[in-house]
Amino acid sequence: MMKLNNRGIVILVFIVLAFLLGVLVATAEYSNNSNKKEDPVVHIKNIKSIKNIKNIRKHDEKAVAWLMKYNSKLSEQEAIDIYFHVEDTIRRYHKDYNYSCGSTYHVTPRLFVALILTESGARSNVVSHAGAIGMTQVMPLHVNTLHSAGVIKEPKVSELKRTNPNIRAGVHILMTYAKNVDTLHRALARYNAGPGKERLGNNYARKVIRLYQRIGSEV
Repeated sequence: MMKLNNRGIVILVFIVLAFLLGVLVATAEYSNNSNKKEDPVVHIKNIKSIKNIKNIRKHDEKAVAWLMKYNSKLSEQEAIDIYFHVEDTIRRYHKDYNYSCGSTYHVTPRLFVALILTESGARSNVVSHAGAIGMTQVMPLHVNTLHSAGVIKEPKVSELKRTNPNIRAGVHILMTYAKNVDTLHRALARYNAGPGKERLGNNYARKVIRLYQRIGSEV
């Protein structure tokens, strides 16, 4: 039998220790991999384009339901798009210092949905016998003012026939009246009959506010 000197014994001990360490490391890695669970994968189905991701954003289901109730031809997505545009437009005015007076903060998305339902039944192709156009029934006489204010791109009546510009126009007109009066009722009356014939718009204002209360007023 071969005899080992002290140096040989030391080398042999190191080899054995290295082997045992390797075994321990391999065992630990195997154990960790066996116990590890796969991360859950969240799949978002039926997203045809990046635009549809807006579905993830929370909307007012009650207001959207009322839009679809008045206009059964609207898809849920179309109603949601209308609501979002109303909400975004009103939010911009609420952040504008020039519209921080009068009764402007009583103008809410649900209130404006009630106005849309009263004016046109949420239909974009409506033209009244007086010539008022679209969802918010804007009169063509406002076109130049709306263009100057940057609400519509061109001073053309055709701009009012498009849903989003029409909504922006309606919000602008209502907010302009609201900042100069102390009640929502008066602002709505002016929206309907004009500032010089406010009393003639009282019945209209009451009608919009009653519908607003049915939808669920926020103030």
